[in-house]
Amino acid sequence: MRIVRNIMIVMAVALVGLNASAQETKTGEKAEKKARLTLAVTAGANTGAAITAPAGTLATYGIEAPSANWMNKGLSFGVEGGILIGKHWRLNIGGGFNFATNPNYSEVPGTADPNATAEENWGEVPNYSAVDLQQSIAYTAFFGTDYIFDIPAVPALKPYMGIRFSGAYACNQKVADTPLAMGSSVAESFALRASLMTGADYYITDAFFIGIGFDIASYTYSVNVIKPQQGLGALGADSHNIGAFAQPQLKIGVRF
Repeated sequence: MRIVRNIMIVMAVALVGLNASAQETKTGEKAEKKARLTLAVTAGANTGAAITAPAGTLATYGIEAPSANWMNKGLSFGVEGGILIGKHWRLNIGGGFNFATNPNYSEVPGTADPNATAEENWGEVPNYSAVDLQQSIAYTAFFGTDYIFDIPAVPALKPYMGIRFSGAYACNQKVADTPLAMGSSVAESFALRASLMTGADYYITDAFFIGIGFDIASYTYSVNVIKPQQGLGALGADSHNIGAFAQPQLKIGVRF
């Protein structure tokens, strides 16, 4: 009787274990199917735009096309958000925004002669120049999708390949507080970019990962435009940039 009782106990434990294992499997399958979010900080050559409006009282104006060559860029930081759909697909979105305004201040005349020498102006009260009214706005945005590959031998390593579309815009406007001012001076810059990229993320834990990525190929169209005085036509310059094996980025992020 003791042997039968022990067999019944072992069978009961086995059935409980099988039932728990089945529940864990179903829960795991649901977890794989459920969308998860990722958030990462990137360091590398991120897409952006910046420009400064020229003085509005010059006799001649010139402008250069913006450079989209990542080798000419310094280190910059960005934020990348992702939505994991199942085991193999991830949607990526992100961007940033900045607005700044600088109030104007009128000039404060002194007694010094701007055309005189330092010796001749010794002891005179210096002149304070006017401070221009300025407004600046800049933003960038991107979206894309990745296909994530599985490596059964190294399950924590997740290589991926995907496409990215991004854009950036910047505008700076100045209004000089002087009698010679010819209205507002405006400068604008924007860039549109498409790229095919690849990389890999390594999950140190289920929630924490580090990664690296770079562009296999990319195309960027960018433009700089100025309108130094009100009523003048725009003066612009544009550029076409093609890159290959470019813009490497490091990532540190979390999955939740």
